[in-house]
Amino acid sequence: GQYNALLAFYGGWLRERAGERGLAFVDQWGPMNEHVFTERRTEPDFTLVPDAIHPAPAGQFLMAFELINQVQPERKSVSSIGIVPGPKGLRGGAGVTDLVVSDAKDHVTFTHLAPALPWVVPAAAYSSEQKWDAEPAAPLGVKMTVAGHKLSNERIRVAGLAPGTYQLKIDGKSVGKFPHL
Repeated sequence: GQYNALLAFYGGWLRERAGERGLAFVDQWGPMNEHVFTERRTEPDFTLVPDAIHPAPAGQFLMAFELINQVQPERKSVSSIGIVPGPKGLRGGAGVTDLVVSDAKDHVTFTHLAPALPWVVPAAAYSSEQKWDAEPAAPLGVKMTVAGHKLSNERIRVAGLAPGTYQLKIDGKSVGKFPHL
């Protein structure tokens, strides 16, 4: 109870000092508490800090997300791929190579090297037993922050395909089925 209030005042004091010096400030206290209070509406004993000192992997993820989000990264999107009709058939936008379109325009393959990597978080924080609690796990932090949509967005737009439903694969793995529209 009292320690959380002390952290709030300390965070406010740090923010003032950073402002006086013209330095960036990342608020970890506010987002951590906001997510905890949201979860406690349905799970009253929920915590991101099981031992009251060290954040569990979900809390660590939330802290990393806030650090990246609040310092305003250069890019919040991993890639934006565009394949559109051109005078000689479909053509790829920036970064698209090896574009092959079937004669029926119902199958497209291409290579794209993104300028950044998506944020992939392992299901388990550790591969071996630890002395401390590793719950809640990092994927909960991903879900709470909607990090995939906010900082790891991959966009693809393919226009001019034959009507139908298309399977999108990345490195041979299906990531979903989508209509031609």
